[in-house]
Amino acid sequence: MSQKSYLDRKKYKVKEVIQNYLSLEKRGRNFWAICPFHDDTRASLSVSEEKNIFKCFSCGVTGDAISFVMKKENIPFNEAVFKAHTLLKFPIEQLSSIKFNSKDYLFKQQLIKFNNFVSEFFINSLNSEEGGEALQYLKEERKLSDFLIQKFKIGFSPAGEKLMNSIEQIRKISEEFKFISDEFLLKTGIFSKSSGTSEKIFPIFQNRIVFPIFSQNQEIIGFTSRRLGNSNLSEAKYIHSRETLLFKKANLLYNLPEINRVSEDSFIYLFEGIFDLLSFQLISPESICFALLGSEMSDNGFRLLTKLPSKKLVIIMDNDQAGRNAALKLFQKMLKYELNSHILPIDYGNNKDLSELYCSGSLIQLPKPVDYIEWIQGNWRDLWKKEEKYITDIISVNQIVHFLLDGLFQRDQRTQKIFLFSDIKYDFAFLQLSRIFSLYDSIEKTQFESEIIERAKQKYIEAINVKAILPQEDSIEIEIASLRRELSTPKDLTGEFSKIVEIIQKLRESNRDLQLISQKLSDWETPFLFQYFENYQLGFSEKEIPFFLELKEVIANFRSDLIVQKTKYLSLQEGEEIEVSSMKDFFELYYSLTEKTIRKALAFIKTWSTPEFPEKKQIIEQIDQDLKDVKQKYASLICRELEELKYLT
Repeated sequence: MSQKSYLDRKKYKVKEVIQNYLSLEKRGRNFWAICPFHDDTRASLSVSEEKNIFKCFSCGVTGDAISFVMKKENIPFNEAVFKAHTLLKFPIEQLSSIKFNSKDYLFKQQLIKFNNFVSEFFINSLNSEEGGEALQYLKEERKLSDFLIQKFKIGFSPAGEKLMNSIEQIRKISEEFKFISDEFLLKTGIFSKSSGTSEKIFPIFQNRIVFPIFSQNQEIIGFTSRRLGNSNLSEAKYIHSRETLLFKKANLLYNLPEINRVSEDSFIYLFEGIFDLLSFQLISPESICFALLGSEMSDNGFRLLTKLPSKKLVIIMDNDQAGRNAALKLFQKMLKYELNSHILPIDYGNNKDLSELYCSGSLIQLPKPVDYIEWIQGNWRDLWKKEEKYITDIISVNQIVHFLLDGLFQRDQRTQKIFLFSDIKYDFAFLQLSRIFSLYDSIEKTQFESEIIERAKQKYIEAINVKAILPQEDSIEIEIASLRRELSTPKDLTGEFSKIVEIIQKLRESNRDLQLISQKLSDWETPFLFQYFENYQLGFSEKEIPFFLELKEVIANFRSDLIVQKTKYLSLQEGEEIEVSSMKDFFELYYSLTEKTIRKALAFIKTWSTPEFPEKKQIIEQIDQDLKDVKQKYASLICRELEELKYLT
């Protein structure tokens, strides 16, 4: 006997299920809706409560609640039963007779049900007395409307045991939630276990504003949270759910249900932050908006965008150097997936992002989206600070050109040959190659420089032509070999040097260490660390950029502390041996990071296919000298000055 034959399908009320997907209008004895199964322009889909069926009088599709879910979500029978079951809030235990493909599927459905419960708890907490400060922050500081707060189901997670108490209560009184266990909670991505003998389970969101993350089908699959205002600055500003079977942060976007509204002519707006998206929704409610969940998006995230009817992506990043560089990095990745990049050239004034601009009360007139090449032509001088005399106009534009070309082409590190990525079509590659090289038209060039640029362009044209005759498997093998080399090389510097911030904070807590450094080792700093990062930011990964920006701020605060302690009296006892281990750890990491930052910039420069530029040769020569200076200063500081400091008295 099949699963379908002994399942009571009549209990799944078709109207109650379909109203979760479509807007229904009562006319006569039936309900009517726009049919989702064909290009319907008027409400052709009829839903009969009496017969418990639906039927489209235009395309002819008909069935019950289960068949509607199967067709709408393109899922098999057993999964459709589970989905209808959870939509109608029936106990999961009633489905013991249904066979599922794996335990993972059952867990995913339980997790969605659990997330809905937790989301309701967060919403209720926001509207309680305890959530008053959070609600005030959202409405008065962020200027969000009640409608928007409710639409996006924004909530508040209070500190303490309240969420755990609510979970324990619902587990006791409701058959629907009997599946919740301590093991289950630790797999939800929003709970952790304390260390020590108690091993107590607790929510990772404490006193935070919480945003549910929805799937394309409007299921809550995870959460992200922001600390409340500027309180608890020692805490991370944003904390996301840990990864689960449902929640893979880099593969997702905020506001995914909007995918269902995308048409062939739509502009799709992509934001760096959730509050920017929410502010834009208040300014332009009909626009289709998504936001990144973090600083980067994976290949799977971009593949999601390629499946949309429209390929017109509009980027809105923060109004600072990091935001502009983030836009460039997105332009590069979008080239690989044949997406048409634009940017919204908003006049931010002195505001750092769109949300701050909106909250300032300024009158905002949204400009039309601008093509990415046109935007770069008008803004390339402002993309980063020039802190080196050899960073001329042609070198600046050259950086951008070759950075963008890496979105279309790959270089075999062994032979230095250039190849077009296997999935990119020839016509798209030719068009974008021509447009990218047109960036050189933004600057004055000598005849010699123009000839160099033309020769470089011809190499890329040859690579496109070779792709036309190169067997597909050869091209794929080149990409696999390139990927293997990439995986064998450390992707970023953050892992190796993540402790440097912690060590600096430890030094800042010791007035004695600050006095010793400011008075006896005042020449400890080198300009090269942030100079090379600033000048060659395009050569650094999405993880490295926020790391360097945070480190720059931390060192600026450290420098301020040193200035304060420079005039303080340094008390030393005769014969005292000074403890310098923390200082030594810091200087070793600081100078090692400086050297590797310079070398990473050098590696980036060497990827440019314009080696004949005189400025490029001068830059490489200068880098060699800077590396020698760094090594010499490090040796002097660590091997001589720091050792002398130990026996200063």
